Amino acid sequence: EEILLDVNEIAKGRNFTKIGDIAFSPNHKLMAYAVDFAGDERYTIKVYDLEKQIYLKDEIPNTCCSIVWHEQLQGFFYTPVNENWRRTQAKFHKLATAYSDDKLILEETDTLYNVNLKKSGSKEFIFIIVGGHDRNEYYFVSMDDHTFTPKLIKKRKQDIFHEVDHNGNYFYIRTNEGAKNYKISKVPT
Repeated sequence: EEILLDVNEIAKGRNFTKIGDIAFSPNHKLMAYAVDFAGDERYTIKVYDLEKQIYLKDEIPNTCCSIVWHEQLQGFFYTPVNENWRRTQAKFHKLATAYSDDKLILEETDTLYNVNLKKSGSKEFIFIIVGGHDRNEYYFVSMDDHTFTPKLIKKRKQDIFHEVDHNGNYFYIRTNEGAKNYKISKVPT
């Protein structure tokens, strides 16, 4: 047994400690995790080198929910929170750079919607999900596109929800569009 993250140690001397997302780099040498020490759901992302057993200088405050490592580049995608605790952006952080230099990938301006991230099962794409209580839409960024240009898969429509994944040459979409109990369709990438 090997303990990779001991929350009891991290919490020593603190009144509150909560771990959010945990994500491992594709080569399994680095672990990024989000931690909240105040209880206000504003997390700080920290990066730990598992081989050297040291923390990297990379530390990103005021984040929430998602940490998704890039498969080719030394860095990860994440969602910062704004002054109202909303997730309106998707950003990319390159390791060993200041978080103030992080690249904005997508920004949602409608206050009814939040931004979330996930990696495709094939590990070839990052999905950016913009969603609210009554609809969502999906964007993708290819791991081969180092400009991080998001492309829309399914635009949001009232009362329509999508879940997307990828395999081979297709995106597979689980949706309630035209299907009360959901259906699965596919579209070429």
